[in-house]
Amino acid sequence: MKRLIQIIAVLMMLVSCNGHNRKTVVLNGFQNQETVIYSTSNIDYYLGYDDLVNYCKKEDNGEPNDFTFRQIIVYLESYSDKPVLIPDTLGTKLEMESKVLFTESDSLIRIRDQEHPYAYLTGELRWIIIDFAKKGKLKIHVNEMDSFVDTIIVDRVENKDYGETNLTFTNDSIFFSQLRDGYDKKNTKPNKL
Repeated sequence: MKRLIQIIAVLMMLVSCNGHNRKTVVLNGFQNQETVIYSTSNIDYYLGYDDLVNYCKKEDNGEPNDFTFRQIIVYLESYSDKPVLIPDTLGTKLEMESKVLFTESDSLIRIRDQEHPYAYLTGELRWIIIDFAKKGKLKIHVNEMDSFVDTIIVDRVENKDYGETNLTFTNDSIFFSQLRDGYDKKNTKPNKL
C-alpha cells in the first residue's frame, strides 16, 4: 500500500509537469514609434504602431475569409487620436442571457457583435500579444500598481488535443490566458516557445 501511494504521487507530479513550456522574457518594448494600447480592466498592453502594422501585413494571407489582419490595419489607420486605443470590449455587446436565472444584472453577458465592423479584431489581437510577448516587443502596464513590469514568463501548457498559453508575472500569477488547440496548423506539430 505504501509503495502504491509513492507511485501515485510520482505519477501525479509527472502529469502535472507534462506539457509545460516556460520561458522567461525581458520586455524591451519598442523604439521611435507611435503607440497602440490594448486596454483591459487590469492590464494595458503597449505595442509599437509600426511593429503591429508590419506584423499584420506579413501574416495576412490575402484570402477573403481571413480578414482579421486587414481589419486591424484599417482600425489603426482610421483611428485619429494618438495613442491608438483598443479596448478589450471593441466589437462586443452586452446581451441578456435568458437561460440564466439570476438577477438582471447577473445575467448580462458580453458576446461578439457579428454586425460590428471590428468584431474579430480583439480576438486576433490576443494572439498577437502572445507573439509580441515571446519576443519582448511590448510593454505591460499593471493598472492596480500603476507601473510597468519588465520581466514576464510565457507558459505554454499543451498536449496533443488542446492547450493554453499563459502570461504570468515572475511570482507565477497569471494575468493573461488564451486557450488554443495543441498544434500549429501550418506545421501540424506541437507549438514551441
